[in-house]
Amino acid sequence: MNEDKVVIGSNKTVDRVIVQKKKEKKYKHWVDEDIVKEALDFYVKPCGYGLTQFCAQPGRKVPLTSLKRYLKDCNIFEMKRLGKPIREADVALRVKLAKKKKNEKARVSAAGVANRYLTDNEELAIVQMCRVLSMCGRGVTKDELLNITNEYIHHHEDARLIQDATRKITRGLMGRTKELVKIVQASSMDPKRAEQATEDTRDAMFFKLDSYIKSLYEMGHVSWKSYKEIPKENLFNMDEVGNDTTKHRSKIIADKVAIMARMFQMTPEGDGKMNMHVTACITTCSNGRYEDKANKIHGACGPLLIHTHSTSKTKEKDKEERARQRMGEEPMPALCSPRFREGINLPEIDVFTTKSGSMTQEIFYNFAKHFVANLKPDHDPKILFLDGHASRWSKAALLYLIENRVWPFFIASHTSIWAQPNDCGTNYRWHNCVEKVVRNMRREGGTPNVAYFNQVFSEAWTMFLDHERMDLREEQGTNTTTSTYLKSGLHPLNPHCENWNTAINTLGRLTGKRTMQYEPTAKPNARALTLEEKTTLREGLALSVNEDMGDIYVGILRAGEILAKWREGIEKAVSEGAKLLEISKARLPAPSTPAQVLALDIVDLVEVDVNEIELPEAQSKEERAVEITENILQNTVIAEPIQITYLSSSSDDEEAINKSDDGEYSEEEMKGSATKAELSGGLPGENKWRVPIRKGGGQANTFEVKENDLLGSQYVIQRTYNNSSREQQQRMLAKEKRKRQAESRKKEKELAELAREKRKADERSEFENILTIVNSGRAYTFEEFSALLSRVRKPFTVELENRNVTVTESDAAVMLEESAVKAIGNMLVRKKRQQGDQGDNDTTQQPTSKRRRHNEACNTTRGATIVGAMRGTCRRNIQETVAYKKKQVSKLNAEKKSNEIILTMVSKRKEQCEEAKKHRLQQQSAEPSPPSPSLGGEAIESVAEHQEMMEVEYWEVNENSVKDIMDIFLRLFVPESKVLSKNKPIKWCVIKEKALPVTKARFDSKVEEAIQRKIQVEDQLAELENEDTPADVLQDADYDTTSRKLF
Repeated sequence: MNEDKVVIGSNKTVDRVIVQKKKEKKYKHWVDEDIVKEALDFYVKPCGYGLTQFCAQPGRKVPLTSLKRYLKDCNIFEMKRLGKPIREADVALRVKLAKKKKNEKARVSAAGVANRYLTDNEELAIVQMCRVLSMCGRGVTKDELLNITNEYIHHHEDARLIQDATRKITRGLMGRTKELVKIVQASSMDPKRAEQATEDTRDAMFFKLDSYIKSLYEMGHVSWKSYKEIPKENLFNMDEVGNDTTKHRSKIIADKVAIMARMFQMTPEGDGKMNMHVTACITTCSNGRYEDKANKIHGACGPLLIHTHSTSKTKEKDKEERARQRMGEEPMPALCSPRFREGINLPEIDVFTTKSGSMTQEIFYNFAKHFVANLKPDHDPKILFLDGHASRWSKAALLYLIENRVWPFFIASHTSIWAQPNDCGTNYRWHNCVEKVVRNMRREGGTPNVAYFNQVFSEAWTMFLDHERMDLREEQGTNTTTSTYLKSGLHPLNPHCENWNTAINTLGRLTGKRTMQYEPTAKPNARALTLEEKTTLREGLALSVNEDMGDIYVGILRAGEILAKWREGIEKAVSEGAKLLEISKARLPAPSTPAQVLALDIVDLVEVDVNEIELPEAQSKEERAVEITENILQNTVIAEPIQITYLSSSSDDEEAINKSDDGEYSEEEMKGSATKAELSGGLPGENKWRVPIRKGGGQANTFEVKENDLLGSQYVIQRTYNNSSREQQQRMLAKEKRKRQAESRKKEKELAELAREKRKADERSEFENILTIVNSGRAYTFEEFSALLSRVRKPFTVELENRNVTVTESDAAVMLEESAVKAIGNMLVRKKRQQGDQGDNDTTQQPTSKRRRHNEACNTTRGATIVGAMRGTCRRNIQETVAYKKKQVSKLNAEKKSNEIILTMVSKRKEQCEEAKKHRLQQQSAEPSPPSPSLGGEAIESVAEHQEMMEVEYWEVNENSVKDIMDIFLRLFVPESKVLSKNKPIKWCVIKEKALPVTKARFDSKVEEAIQRKIQVEDQLAELENEDTPADVLQDADYDTTSRKLF
């Protein structure tokens, strides 16, 4: 027997007796290279040297039988006998090994497929389901993938025979489909956003936008007949963005063998959350330019910064200011402490404060002034895109904007992540700039106060401006801002833009519903209404002050009433079992009042059809060249050079005369550079440039020209001098490649659609040919039918725009994808119905709270114009004003009642003190008689109170005073104590700490204040009662009163 020593712990050993030691299993310890090496070593040995003797040598890895098999298969023995070169033996061996490896891979793959848990079709079906779910915002995790696999496989099996799949199966599935799926980190998203990613929402918003411009044109406010005519410098977008610098944490380089399981980054601004909330209002323009006063570049206004200042305003002050603005009074000027401007070194940035650091209606009014102040005095009308945040519904701000020819348009709700330009890339680039600045400032240290963050903001904004300006100069006139307007379809106008198509084809695949929609649009050249008709049109509408913007405005409101009633009828029919699309097509909106009939004389209810929108024509090559030249010139700062070519006519330059053989004058091309030398205070075209030109003979000439001269035909702007780093240049090239690929894909889709239309036309021609043959009475032969089938089976190829375009039927992957969409949609609908049935039958279910309706100013489900925004804001102002007055009346009545109680108690207290004085005088003049036993306890208590009254005056109190006396002092001197319902010791402690000492003069003064306040309250109540209050608060005519699930 053998003995082994096993060490346990430190120095302890235990003897273990082993009865029989297992034979060690030998494994293959050689690789293909060992076979080649040893075979070639044997090849160079003499012919009499045996293979057995060779393999018996020490250090040989390949066994005798294996080496002999390879030598025999490769015919090495024969090659050695014939004396072939060793190179041929090497080639033969390697060919044999490569073939062996290929055969092994095929055998292993076949064995894997045979032993696989899922078939290829099942794996593809599951993968397609995961892809569709992820695109619809319902992505699955690895655990959910395992559950889906089990449900898919064991759908028809007995539960007792089920063997669940393991993680190894899902890992193999993911590995075999790497080209289709991958694991990514998903962000959260409100389901309401997915519900808005539909063609109905897109069509309604873009159609409303185009109709908005047409109506403004008919009202005389703009000179553009449709949206496509709006220049790019007249389109703006504003959006708020949070600035939590603790969230910007890039990956760091750390010790690979670190002791800590988690690594941390020092953030002086806060531990995972900033110690203050700061909001930045970023405004962009579709031309990609931003206001830069230092370089005199005109563009979108600078940012507006909102700091948190908890002591700046109380809620009561905010409510009072909002009530003042609702009643039509001029907003109070916003005051900001100078310390909130410390660290701001840019004149374009404006700073305000609120209690929460977020945008409010009062600050939105200040933003409107900030935006208008940045415009030129004689500016053209501007279109300002906004989201539907609650701060937008400020009547003062909206009136200020439209008075200054700024017309807001509100983007459809819950669509900002793909429909609002700022959310489609601009905010992301801004965050990147903030992150870079914060990383640098953290190394330098500093106290994270207001000045610290203002410095971060200023440096980040400067970096952001430089990046956007350089991109406009160097990347063919485009930057992040212009790309966001292009992707969102707002410039150039494109309802079928990239962002909307992506959202509809992913998030909206399971939620889209089609229905008929109408949009009120002003009739072109409508007749003018008479005074009587104007009165009829406004009858019962209760327009507020400054709300009436003309007959077309009121006509659109009346048209909104017609549509609201039409939608109510559709919703009622659908609840009774009708189909939404069919009933919406069958019923047409119709007026029901004389005012509505009159409104249709100046306003049309146009069916929403996005294909009827006039789209702008594509830019020509010449227009694009002019735009790039303007961007290069206007975004160049002092001392930045550009490359130019100067075309000098010999007739204009005596020193450069060059005559051709025929005696005619020729042009001389001279290449050089131009540097911006001086900025003019007026138009950009007046800026001065210094142009040095070197002629053929080595002579140089420098002269100054204006910027408008560089735009002329005598100069050709070549390009900017690229001073970017190699990494930046590579990034620009990659961006250009992506842009070119996107344009190519778009063009390919357009050509494919044209080819499909051509194929349909050919199919129609084939059908008509068959009809002709049948109608003529001639027999349709089998040869003709076979030829038709042959043409149909072949891919359809047609030449379009000098390209051969081929279209085929959908492949298997596309069909599986459509099947997955259908299956998932049916599953979700089925589960939703089951949940609804269970909710109806479950009597134990907790009742849900009733949702408030019509509590928002304006419905932006399909976007909103100034008509809906102004009407909704005025309507809500009336409602809130009525509610505010009710609260004020209730508050004043409560104060009046409290004052009456105080005065009554004081009067009673004085009477009791007078009685006590009289009683004391009577006691001094006569002997006091004992209380009669027949009076009982009440008489004894009354006597005790009289004894107490004798000890103090009416302005005096002590710890033994009765409850009513303490209440008097609490109501007069400490009304905010809220201890009237407490016991006497607590009341006495409050009086002793906050009221005493009290003199007769002080007590009488407080009583006099209560009397005067009572008179004031009565006057205020009388004033509120005499104010005119709208008897009927009308609903917003443009407000959708129906269920949003349908419309």
